[in-house]
Amino acid sequence: MAWDAAGLLPDGSDQKARYLATAGTWLKARDADAARPFYKAILECCSSTKLGKEAQQVRWFPEVPECEQEGRSDPPEAHPEPAGALTLREAPGAAWGIYLIPPLPPISHT
Repeated sequence: MAWDAAGLLPDGSDQKARYLATAGTWLKARDADAARPFYKAILECCSSTKLGKEAQQVRWFPEVPECEQEGRSDPPEAHPEPAGALTLREAPGAAWGIYLIPPLPPISHT
């Protein structure tokens, strides 16, 4: 799901780098082979971002502060996102999830 969400974001964006690094960080301890495509994607399409540069330097996933926080206490309203933005949030009664903030742009069928 994080791979698909990152694919919707522009290359070179900090948000895309964060999604890839966060998902890769979740995977790396359990299955380094499954995490590797996320790391490669950071290097290939987000190398100019802060996380991309850190990934190049440490030669693996950089530390992502959002990954280290468990049970965030600040409400989602404290971090408003623009309409149509993808965001990583703690779901009620669950772990973290990726949500699309409505409204969605119209789909062109050309």
